[in-house]
Amino acid sequence: MDQIFPVVQWGGSSVSFRPWSMGTQSDDAEAALVFAFDRDRIVLADILRRGWCVPGGHLETGENAETAARREAREEAGLVLGPLRPLGSTVLLDAPCGEHVLAAGFITTVDRFGPILNPAESRGIQLAARHEVAHCYFIWDPLIEAMFDYAWSRNREISFGRSR
Repeated sequence: MDQIFPVVQWGGSSVSFRPWSMGTQSDDAEAALVFAFDRDRIVLADILRRGWCVPGGHLETGENAETAARREAREEAGLVLGPLRPLGSTVLLDAPCGEHVLAAGFITTVDRFGPILNPAESRGIQLAARHEVAHCYFIWDPLIEAMFDYAWSRNREISFGRSR
């Protein structure tokens, strides 16, 4: 059964989230987001003009969403990532030509922490437990909360599936 995500208004537009399933992850996304876990904590970056958020940003010319996700995680949080698994996409529901993918989201684990490659953009990172995210995330609404809940549940599924 498909999980239903709330619809919220961002800048006067209706936005929601579509979990990934075969054939739904879009390479024509404008941006990529990385839900990177270190055990049961998620990495947040303190981005100038945004505040605390998951690493992510716009795709550069010629990039696909996975390449952009890895680049943004390295630049904003100094992360070397494990395998990226598609999580889903934030979608603009009222675009003139139907749904439009705003950002492709990925879930992963941190293989290694390194230096932040773009200190002019990021002031640092923190590892946050689920109950801490709502208190520090730069924007918090029912959709963002549902996306984090979904990422945490997928992380648990993936963690229990891997050998220790």
